[in-house]
Amino acid sequence: GGYAFARYRFRGKSGMFLGLMLTRTVPGIAMSLPLFFVYARLGIIDTHFGMILVYVALNIPFTIWLIDGFFRQVPKDLAEAAQIDGCTRWQAFWQVEFPLARPGIASAA
Repeated sequence: GGYAFARYRFRGKSGMFLGLMLTRTVPGIAMSLPLFFVYARLGIIDTHFGMILVYVALNIPFTIWLIDGFFRQVPKDLAEAAQIDGCTRWQAFWQVEFPLARPGIASAA
């Protein structure tokens, strides 16, 4: 998601990014009671799956924002030069952009 926001242009990009970032403004304690009711109904209270689910859901916006910042620092010209030299878009990502953004991806992981 962070790579898509950093590199691609699509309709509603800024609105989607703003919506993701606004989810970070909701305090975690405000989500505890609704999450308890949902988890009680699903029967996943006090399970590893329940903890993993809430942890991932609450940290995805932060991770997307973090990775977006790292991919924005990688110049687009490097990927374009790789494509001119014969790489596909996918190869340019894996061989040029991903290694340069690896520290950011590692910190997000």
